[in-house]
Amino acid sequence: MKRAPLGRYAALGLIVALCGCGGPAGDADAAGEAGPERMRLTAGDHVFGVVAPEGWSHRDHGDAQLFQRGRHVLAFEDLGVELDRLERPLPLDARIPAALAELDDAAHRDEASRVDRRIEGQRFVVVDTWDRLTHLSRRRFAFTLHEGSLLVLYTKYHLDRETYDAQLATFDGLLESLRFDSAGEFRQVGRGSTVQ
Repeated sequence: MKRAPLGRYAALGLIVALCGCGGPAGDADAAGEAGPERMRLTAGDHVFGVVAPEGWSHRDHGDAQLFQRGRHVLAFEDLGVELDRLERPLPLDARIPAALAELDDAAHRDEASRVDRRIEGQRFVVVDTWDRLTHLSRRRFAFTLHEGSLLVLYTKYHLDRETYDAQLATFDGLLESLRFDSAGEFRQVGRGSTVQ
């Protein structure tokens, strides 16, 4: 199993583990040790597994999966396929500006940061946005292409600095746990939950 490089995100993963944001044991890692159990979910036609954050409720909206705790909402959504003139899917970087304009108030917001990440070989572009004038009301988006479709995990609402920082560990834990089920490796073990 390929592991993400250590650094800022490794520290956030440690925070997630210490805060108990993972689920019960169920998956095995490369060393054969038990890891968190993954829920089997779909977004559009894409089947994937994630470790649900502890204490967060889950709602299935077909093309979108929502995780909520109080006023905090994380969404994982299928934004579909967009083709170029030669009927090929547009590359990830070409799709992000239009997706941000659709999901965020692009007329009043700017990118605060953009980072490329690889998780189990899958490329994600993680974009933080904020209000253009105040640099407050932050949001985070993690974009990836899967089978030609643009998929995004994002914070649903604008958050103040304290709320946003508290939600980052949960967001990053959910992103790190995401695995696509192209080979049918997840199996149903109960209502919405699966093991690998």
